[in-house]
Amino acid sequence: MNRDRSRRKLAAFSCMMALPVVLFSGQARERLISSEAEPNILLIWTDQQIFGMLSCEGNQYIETVNLDRLAKEGAIFQNAFTTLPSCSPARATIVSGLYVHNHRLYDNINPSIGMEGIKPLDGFKVTEQYLSEAGYAVGHRGKWHAGEKADWGAAFTADEDFSEKYAPLWDQRYKKAVKAQYPWDRKTRTGTGGYTMGKLDLPIRQTPSWQKAFDNGKMPSWAVVGETLIPAEMLMESGVIESAMDFIEANNEGPWMATLSLSPPHDPWNVPEPYYSEIAKPLMDQMQIVGNGDPQQQRSSLSWRTGQLVDDRGIQEYMAIYHAQVYMMDEMIGRVLDQLDVLGIADNTLVVFTSDHGDMVGMHRNVGKINNNLYNRLYHVPFLVRYPNQVSAGQVIDEPVMLTDVMPTFMDYAGIELERAVDGMSIRPLLENEPVEWRDYHLLEKFMNTTRNPDHSVKNMSDFYWVMGLEDGCFKYLCPRFNDKDHNKKYSPPRFIDLKNDPLEEDNLFEDPDYRKLVEQYHAKLQRVLVESDFEFIDQFPEDPWSERSK
Repeated sequence: MNRDRSRRKLAAFSCMMALPVVLFSGQARERLISSEAEPNILLIWTDQQIFGMLSCEGNQYIETVNLDRLAKEGAIFQNAFTTLPSCSPARATIVSGLYVHNHRLYDNINPSIGMEGIKPLDGFKVTEQYLSEAGYAVGHRGKWHAGEKADWGAAFTADEDFSEKYAPLWDQRYKKAVKAQYPWDRKTRTGTGGYTMGKLDLPIRQTPSWQKAFDNGKMPSWAVVGETLIPAEMLMESGVIESAMDFIEANNEGPWMATLSLSPPHDPWNVPEPYYSEIAKPLMDQMQIVGNGDPQQQRSSLSWRTGQLVDDRGIQEYMAIYHAQVYMMDEMIGRVLDQLDVLGIADNTLVVFTSDHGDMVGMHRNVGKINNNLYNRLYHVPFLVRYPNQVSAGQVIDEPVMLTDVMPTFMDYAGIELERAVDGMSIRPLLENEPVEWRDYHLLEKFMNTTRNPDHSVKNMSDFYWVMGLEDGCFKYLCPRFNDKDHNKKYSPPRFIDLKNDPLEEDNLFEDPDYRKLVEQYHAKLQRVLVESDFEFIDQFPEDPWSERSK
């Protein structure tokens, strides 16, 4: 489409890395408070959904008519990335507007290593606090996975249906009945009648390939792939949808913020009828496994090792059911979008749809998200925005945005001034075709082997592991804290990828002398970005990309 892009002082994905590049601050822009009515805000996110799964993003296998409608009536962002591809860190980023290295929830929730979640002691406020204090009714429905919502006080607990649980309606209505109908042995994770239990108390009839692998006793508990034996209306997600709709109806006079946070297509990968027979099974023969990465570069990654436990048919089964999960979520989300129309509040509701991170979806025969090579498929996520009162329909926007940008965007449209700087930028000028100096990169983060103290500082400072990187659509550079034989085998070596010529990221050019100048330029730029964003561990950042670094 014809959009005026002359406003950009930095053309996204220009790849002119040989020239000095001016970097712009990640602080949210100051704007005049609008005299217009504050918008309602609806944040919808699925879990572990890659860019390219929606038909508006080019998916040829399924039609996602409801989310496509958001894109048609608003804007689709082609280059939206999470900063770290794990649930808890990414979710903390969305609500805080901060990079992971600044909100310091480095890994998924695990109190045994000090990862109990984000808390007010971290020194920032979350989106819900700002909006609640500004008079918004706030309702969070579904997955939080960033600690305890009650830690943030009335921003969440003022909601009369407040719950820390993912699906409290399911617990009330169906949990006992499902357990009674489908009893199972927790030791073997099986029940009489040929069904399996994964991480959830739901009966699943696994596909042949996955059942065979399960019977061998080596499959992790999250890797359960097949047909859910309870109907769709009894799924946890159906209760989450219903609860979100109840909140919106009760507060329809506004302003309100509702978060609808759905787990699929996160593992375990399973769908009920009719999605299994009508969507998943016909797709199994059509799924194409892409990528042929060197096994020596894959062995450290659990997703690759899990993929080796099943045959190619098993990978296809997982990929097909992943598609069916996306299709099912699209139908459920459509109920909420229809409700906005019925209530007559769609025009004044800012809707954002995204996901916390991606999934390998069979690439290089990987299952899930746990790959240490940090492929773009794990970072690149869907991002749709609709706000009819102020955002023109049918926009396709190419600038690189990140999940850090969600929170300052909501504050911008709500007319709320931030009390402290954040790493994200409001995407409002992109949506409204206003002049703006914009970044030309995505920052990539990953932390491993990290334990926190009670004040959330790193406890094991001598040996915790980080990888920081940049990608701009042309090249991708990953710089790990350590660079020696043992760490590179356990995690991943430094990587430099020519994304234009190697979109599957199979060929690591870091040691190629022809790319030495480019590596130096990206290394210097990454260092500048980290300095500007107050990277706490900048003293550990190497001056020489190729230097050997051991603990």
